[in-house]
Amino acid sequence: MDVIPSGARNLALALQLGHDRANQNEIPRSARNDIPLRDPSN
Repeated sequence: MDVIPSGARNLALALQLGHDRANQNEIPRSARNDIPLRDPSN
């Protein structure tokens, strides 16, 4: 890992953080699927 330039490592870390955030966003989205999408009260 020390061979990778810091800029590339920062990019990889940013991609990993974005990937983790995307995974966290999957949880509310799947929970939202339990609610009927056509329910007008939502």
